[in-house]
Amino acid sequence: MKFITTLYAWYGKRTVLTVSAVIVVLIIAALALSKNEETTETVSQLPVVTVSSVRALGSGSDLQLIGSVRSVNEASIETETGGRVTAVRTAVGEKVVAGTILAQLENASEYAALLQAEGVYESALAAAAQSDISVTEAENAKRNALTAAIAAQQTAYTTVNGVIINTVDDVFRNLESYNVSFVLNGGVYNDEIVATRKALRDDMQSWSQLVAGLQSKDTVLSAEATSRAYTQSVMTLMDKIYERSLALSNVDKTTLSGADVDTYRSELTTARAQLDGVMSSLSTSITQLNSAEESYNRAVINSTSGTVSAANAQLKQALGALKSAQANYEKTVLRTPISGVVHELSVQQGDYVAAFTPVGKVISEGAQIVTTYVGDTDRDRLAVGNEVTIDGSITGVVTTIAPSVDSQTKKTEVKIAIESNELTNGDTVQILYANNAQVQTEVVIPLTAVKLTATEAFVYKVVDGIIIAEPVVLGDIRGSQVVIEENLTLSDEIISDVRGLVSGQAVETK
Repeated sequence: MKFITTLYAWYGKRTVLTVSAVIVVLIIAALALSKNEETTETVSQLPVVTVSSVRALGSGSDLQLIGSVRSVNEASIETETGGRVTAVRTAVGEKVVAGTILAQLENASEYAALLQAEGVYESALAAAAQSDISVTEAENAKRNALTAAIAAQQTAYTTVNGVIINTVDDVFRNLESYNVSFVLNGGVYNDEIVATRKALRDDMQSWSQLVAGLQSKDTVLSAEATSRAYTQSVMTLMDKIYERSLALSNVDKTTLSGADVDTYRSELTTARAQLDGVMSSLSTSITQLNSAEESYNRAVINSTSGTVSAANAQLKQALGALKSAQANYEKTVLRTPISGVVHELSVQQGDYVAAFTPVGKVISEGAQIVTTYVGDTDRDRLAVGNEVTIDGSITGVVTTIAPSVDSQTKKTEVKIAIESNELTNGDTVQILYANNAQVQTEVVIPLTAVKLTATEAFVYKVVDGIIIAEPVVLGDIRGSQVVIEENLTLSDEIISDVRGLVSGQAVETK
């Protein structure tokens, strides 16, 4: 107080109070800002998904790459494998464009292997789609098992409560008061059986509240032990009542409101058997719930949804085999990597050539090769012979796609032949592969953008941060993509990868 009085004397009471009020406001604002930052951080924990237009996801989307230019005046063509020449498509002196087939080796077995690999890959795609359906079925089974386990505990309470009211309480009097008595013991008040029955009042009320709040697997597993304990408590009470009834003399056998004690004992035995069934039902429901959980986990592992996925592994194996078959087939086709004039051609139809044998040479003035590198997804979209646009105006042709991934770049090397006076050796250029050279009307999206169930297919849209499932009608499957026949347009925006997501889930978009 002395310090505040001194401040009043130095600066005046009004000034001190004003400054104090400002400090309080700043502290409150800082606390509010901190709370907002915490809220922001909490919200940011939501899964982040990529939303794209159907046009961008489909096969008609453009592929943009960066490449480097290398000048080439001549190109020697040599075999990569041995075999008999089955066709010669050109002659010395003829002009050829990049990608033209000069000769072809016998390749019946390579072509058959290619067809087989394509079939295996398509089968793996179908199996992957089916495995996602299995996940949905397993998820439904897990949900049903949880519902059944909750119902089992609620039924257990109802059954036990019914046994108490309809059978156990026949041998008690004054249950609504504190002077409860046991009929089969001569109306004794302070008795072990009476104390047990009185304790059941609170137990049954707690049990009723417990089973009413069951929702998740954890709550069911936690409540199962309690349900068994309460049921066992009633069973123990019934066993004691049964033992007391056996001690009655013949004279006392009509003490239950005129009913025969032997008849009551029979009813007690029947009710006791009901509680045995309750215990068995509780155990069975938990066993089925755990089994459904394990089946779901196995289904996720076998599907494309899991981090570790057997379906994805099989799909990659099939894709690897397909690329290997394509590479082996391409080794039997001898193409020119540049445009120019055939200067040498040393093979004829019927000749047998060994691997790495020179068979021809093409000479050109101004020929250039653009080298670029693509990832696995883009690699699947390109093929030898595709036309591309360089720097917006120069036409190029894909002449070579490496059969394996480059060890340094971890990508696949692609070579493109061009002829241009505008570019020089070492230039860096932009490459555009326009797959939508014609007007795109067909709706094609990746399989990863489709959620499959046992009977339906859905795409996921994001509305106000919530995933909304939209049903679609599927058409043909084309490699890793699928045609959508109904309920989706090219302008619609959907989640590009729905694996691991569910309808109604809150997400963030990027």
